[in-house]
Amino acid sequence: MRTKQNFSRRNQPVACRMCGKLTTWSDVNGFVGLALCKPCFDAATLENGHFDGAHEVYPQRDCPHCIEKQKQQARAATLAGDYERQGAALRVLEQIWGDHAAAQAFYTELEGLRRG
Repeated sequence: MRTKQNFSRRNQPVACRMCGKLTTWSDVNGFVGLALCKPCFDAATLENGHFDGAHEVYPQRDCPHCIEKQKQQARAATLAGDYERQGAALRVLEQIWGDHAAAQAFYTELEGLRRG
């Protein structure tokens, strides 16, 4: 059963700075004044972790920056004819995606890039 959410002066809903959705979540858990909803806060935390170097050794499955970085490395290796580097980037992408079919589809795209 859902409880009625009571708003006080302290927890008035505010518009999220990223998506515009009304939220009171930003004033919870010590994050006063962020004006971010939970999904936007999670996305910002992931981006911050990526650019602080936390994903350098182990790329994160749900980080779009990690995935794009590996794709760029694979494309550059393909254009340079460095198939060892290309294979390494594809193995990391397969681990990130957890799906051989997705990696195979990207490999097909790389083959078109190599031929084209």
